[in-house]
Amino acid sequence: MTPFSNNASICGYPRFLGEEELPQNTTCGEIDAIAKEVNFGHSLEIPTAVGSCMYITRSCLNDVGEFDQKTFPGYGEENDFSMRAMLKSWKNLMAADTFVYHKGAVSFASQSETRKAIALRKLQHLYPTYDEIVHGFIRLDPGTVFRNRIDFKRLRRSKKPVILAIMHDGTGGTERHVLDLMEKLESDAHWFLLKGHHAGAQLQWRDPGEGLRIGYDWAGDFDELVRFLKECNLTRVHVHHTHQFVKQVRKLVEALGVPFDFTAHDYSTICPQVTLTDFTGAYCGEPDEAGCNKCLTYLPITGVPNISSWRKDHQWLLRQADRVFAPSVDAETRLNKYFPDVHILSTPPIDKHLDSISEAKAIALAPQEKLRIAVIGAVSEAKGADLLQLAAIDARARNLPIEFHLIGHAYRPLLGRPKANLMVYGQYKQEDLNDMISQVNPHLAWFPAVCPETYCYALSSCIEVGLPVVAPDLGAFPERLRARPWSWIVPWEQEVGQWNDLFSRIADEHFKTGLPPDCIESTEHHIEKEKFSYELDYLKLDLAKRKRDQATV
Repeated sequence: MTPFSNNASICGYPRFLGEEELPQNTTCGEIDAIAKEVNFGHSLEIPTAVGSCMYITRSCLNDVGEFDQKTFPGYGEENDFSMRAMLKSWKNLMAADTFVYHKGAVSFASQSETRKAIALRKLQHLYPTYDEIVHGFIRLDPGTVFRNRIDFKRLRRSKKPVILAIMHDGTGGTERHVLDLMEKLESDAHWFLLKGHHAGAQLQWRDPGEGLRIGYDWAGDFDELVRFLKECNLTRVHVHHTHQFVKQVRKLVEALGVPFDFTAHDYSTICPQVTLTDFTGAYCGEPDEAGCNKCLTYLPITGVPNISSWRKDHQWLLRQADRVFAPSVDAETRLNKYFPDVHILSTPPIDKHLDSISEAKAIALAPQEKLRIAVIGAVSEAKGADLLQLAAIDARARNLPIEFHLIGHAYRPLLGRPKANLMVYGQYKQEDLNDMISQVNPHLAWFPAVCPETYCYALSSCIEVGLPVVAPDLGAFPERLRARPWSWIVPWEQEVGQWNDLFSRIADEHFKTGLPPDCIESTEHHIEKEKFSYELDYLKLDLAKRKRDQATV
């Protein structure tokens, strides 16, 4: 008999197969008491006991014999014992009503992985069906129901609101905003994340130390998902993106019956292309409905006969939401053209890059030195990958002292060094970006976007390290760079040669002389807006409701 434990493989709680410390703000005693309450008397047959904590009856020990310490000196002895017991018709059980803390890999800390590997090879040799039995149990994971009961009880006991964030199954800026928000408010709320697509979704409990991960199929598991979330005492849903599953999200939100918020990370609610770009790959200028329908004939979307149908399927996100957020004033303004009756809160995301900002300054450019221009991030067609390559080719053809460095990657292979004055460094980990910028040591960063971006984390990285910036007069760039030294906002529709002429002038007039440009004084987006703070204001409604509900219990 083996109990639940934080570090007990197939008997792991809160993470199945996990090796975790206890979840934040809880104790071993609390989890044990809850397990006893919700799983009292329940056990589960398992393929092998876990050696950190085992109860063996005397009759079993007499029948099976003692541990084989000679063959398994340190790891694997409990697995061998369990297999021998099963061969004699004994059962290995997990006590679902007991939790014991285990500090893992202490006995043989420096040698644990090697010892485990050796022990596994011996087990596989002695018991050819061992892997099949264990992996079969892992696939079924019958302990889910018992772990869930403990989770539900812990959530219902908590005084914190429980929030579900919903997004597509990708990564990028949307995921970053979601995870940063969760991290910032983790001490004041419980967070679930549902990442979905057209066929299904995965639900995760994102609180530190928690292990819940459940996959759902929209067709067969919808009711089960709703029941699960209601059991978790859900207080709010925050929809961040519905790519490929907007109808499923609407059905889920309505079934849950709790308030929901919506963040417009892009323009997917009004444009099937998401970025407000047309068949040329550049900003469409936002034509009337006839213009949008013409665009759909060039870029058709399955099941979308016209733009009106698309917007009808998505308008509920803005019209029925408790709160609608946009990451910039520019994004708010564009959305309000289509939804003038919707109150939108323009507030930038929580952005760690802006916690500590270096003063913007320039690196002096020597007379014969090339101007090093960095383009940062995952660069799509709309973010200017094609323009970047053309600019590099043009600079090479005209023998301009300019070289381009893509710190990241493009949506397609780009013509690289030496033919086009372009170096491509590939994907990077976010925590490595500042070091990569330092190694490239660029004179400036260029954002060749040809779409109105709602926000840009790569720009935040440049602001953080004090890198000079050239950006288009499109999207959120003007408002974010207003009054910032060593920054240029220029017309986005320039020809390739005009961009390189601009870079050449910047090099001669500023980087060679050390004279900074005039600060950007655009007032287009400099409007006093309603102030909203995620840290101070986001949870006010739910915390107040939680207190009222608990006061009436």
